Amino acid sequence: MNNNHITNEQMQMLVDGLLPSSEAGSVQRHLNTCTRCTIGYKRLVGVHDALKNMPAEHVRSDFTQAILGKLGIVPKTPFLFRLAENLAYAFALMIVLGIMLSVFTITGVLNTQQLQQTQSAIGEVSGKIGSSMNSFLNVLTAALQSYLPFVFGSGSLKIALMGTVIVGMLALADRMVRRRVLRQ
Repeated sequence: MNNNHITNEQMQMLVDGLLPSSEAGSVQRHLNTCTRCTIGYKRLVGVHDALKNMPAEHVRSDFTQAILGKLGIVPKTPFLFRLAENLAYAFALMIVLGIMLSVFTITGVLNTQQLQQTQSAIGEVSGKIGSSMNSFLNVLTAALQSYLPFVFGSGSLKIALMGTVIVGMLALADRMVRRRVLRQ
């Protein structure tokens, strides 16, 4: 109590049911004798009941983006996410091209010479991607081994990193698909 009156914090805690029982008795006795504190307490109870009975508002899933757009704030997509997003497109393109080449070969649209030329071009591109990925993993492995030499041997660390990269790419691809589905 403050100056023989209940503090706002005590009133709010009493309304919320959080006031310790050791204090609640003296606060209740004061409310029985003080008109000023009783009026303040009843107002708090009224606001509490009105808020408790108020229906909850449901906002759209794109509410934050809409507000940021109206304010002219465009959130930047992190670089690694954009990179993984584009890699997901590249992998999807390779899968579609593989299916198309298989269908064209089976139906006779492509002859074996054309197929060999296409395979060599795809092999060259995938080899460059693979060597770049391998270089990246080697650098990452070396960096982690210098900081965590006691945790992993070089082989197991490389396998763990590759697994992490694959799982991360799959998670980002899943997130990207879900984000595009939710926009529609």
